Amino acid sequence: MNKLPDSILESCIIPLLPMRDAVETSLISRRWRHLWRHSVLTRRNLEFDYPNVFGSRPRKNDDLDKFVKEYMELYQGEKMDSLKVVQDDIPFPLISPGNLDDWVRFAIAKGVEEIQLLLEWSLFDHKHELIFPGASSTLKHLTLRECDLRPDFDGFNNLRSLSLSYVTVDQIFMAHLLSNCLLLESLTIEYCNGLSHLSIVGDRLSDLKLSQCTRIEISAPNLVSLEYSEDFASINFVRTPPHLARIVTQVVKMHPAVLSCLASFPELETLSLTHRKECGELSQINSDLTFRNLKKLSLDLSHWNEYDNLDHLQSARDLLKAAPLLEEFILIL
Repeated sequence: MNKLPDSILESCIIPLLPMRDAVETSLISRRWRHLWRHSVLTRRNLEFDYPNVFGSRPRKNDDLDKFVKEYMELYQGEKMDSLKVVQDDIPFPLISPGNLDDWVRFAIAKGVEEIQLLLEWSLFDHKHELIFPGASSTLKHLTLRECDLRPDFDGFNNLRSLSLSYVTVDQIFMAHLLSNCLLLESLTIEYCNGLSHLSIVGDRLSDLKLSQCTRIEISAPNLVSLEYSEDFASINFVRTPPHLARIVTQVVKMHPAVLSCLASFPELETLSLTHRKECGELSQINSDLTFRNLKKLSLDLSHWNEYDNLDHLQSARDLLKAAPLLEEFILIL
């Protein structure tokens, strides 16, 4: 390997190593002493978790918090494209909330476009409220897990995708947030406390994933894909999205009104329905009902026993008849 030119070592070999191993190449020989610096300290895509930083065999004194803090102080890059920090619930020192705020501020100052903070605060008394420095930013993609936003957070002018998991929010905060993220195209809200009613407004929104929200109001005329883990009947479409092509959801009762709503989307191509045992029987399908563009249908009846399933096969058959262009049918029993 010592016969390889420095340019190959810097651009092809060292970047493949976990960060700690890359730094420790400086111990190989005098020639290797500074080879790692440019490759490691100017990376535009930074991913800080234990495997990427310390490799597959962590040591007892490994401290991700300390490593990232020291790395940011040495960073020499002019531009940062992405920052990802993963803190799992493992027996190593936890990340300091203050340091986390500093890293976010530093990344935004470097023009970062994507931030992912996937944290595990189960050992803390409360989750950290993240401080973002102002609304004007190059940030386009933000993913947060178990890391709250401060109530005075105004959003980002250029944000295209937002994913919140296990974050404490309420409908007032979400309304304020969405009104300040007018370019948002993708929104994911999963297992977030404080949401009983949610109003989603977004003229550019095309991809929406929701869970554990029992009352939903959607005004998103350009919506293309919708995933909703609760009863589809809980959704009120203020404006029918004409380009909605994919729906993944559950049904509490397969009423004609629910089926008519599902069939009202003219470009719907993929439909995945889960029908749980506590939901009651499938209703008889109206013979006039037509899913005129449906190509793929998935029907999950796995929560029913084999005798119940026999009663549902005719309804499933009627549903197939209502989709004349169907190409793929998946039945889960």
